[in-house]
Amino acid sequence: AKYDDEITNKLAKDGSTSINDGDIFSQVLGSVKIARLERFGATRKADRREGMERMRQEMKSKMEERINKVTAHYEAKCDSLQAKCGAMQILSEQVIRQLNCSSSTQPLDHSPNSFEHEFEYLC
Repeated sequence: AKYDDEITNKLAKDGSTSINDGDIFSQVLGSVKIARLERFGATRKADRREGMERMRQEMKSKMEERINKVTAHYEAKCDSLQAKCGAMQILSEQVIRQLNCSSSTQPLDHSPNSFEHEFEYLC
């Protein structure tokens, strides 16, 4: 468009009614250069957009991977604590049963390993 205006202005100044071969060549060459520059700029923008999108996807993937690792770690800890809690509950029920059974008829077993041994067996 810019080159078209230049040629039109040149024709108006010269007073001629035809365009010579040099002007046509300049016009075509200028249009090709502009098209290449526009395409190059658009390509660079598209490449930059694609690169940013790729980086965004990589960051998202790494974050999801990290979240999954942390989640798995704490799920394992939770499972371990639940198992320990279950073992403690069983042990406390055994202690209560023994206390109920022996409170009126037998003396309590105060030896250091009486219940600890049972607890270690459960864990």
